[in-house]
Amino acid sequence: MKRSFLEINNGEIIAKADYELSRVIENINDLNTDPTKPREITIKIQFKGNESRTQIHTTAQVTSKIQNTKKIEATLFNVNGTDRNGEQVSYLQEATPVVPGQMDLFGNVQKEGAKYYLGHTPTDEGGN
Repeated sequence: MKRSFLEINNGEIIAKADYELSRVIENINDLNTDPTKPREITIKIQFKGNESRTQIHTTAQVTSKIQNTKKIEATLFNVNGTDRNGEQVSYLQEATPVVPGQMDLFGNVQKEGAKYYLGHTPTDEGGN
């Protein structure tokens, strides 16, 4: 019975290729990646004979190139001012799709964007 060379070492090359294939498919299915960009699996096999040519040492490496996740983008306001106690505060605040307090067609009111304080958190703001 003729066997494939890829079956050496109890089929480890095939098993590694199957594993890398699952990583590629998982990466394509990830909603945070571009499904149209190419991925690839590389199987690299090296052969090295001994001086008498009676043995061949083989190494195999199976790798994959997958796509990075998409960039995460946000717009932040850089706010510097004083809190109710007169202390200097600096924070970043996420921009919202519409002006905070604005009501949409369904009656939902836009909340203020999240605040990320730099340094200390003012006690009168409740750490929001």
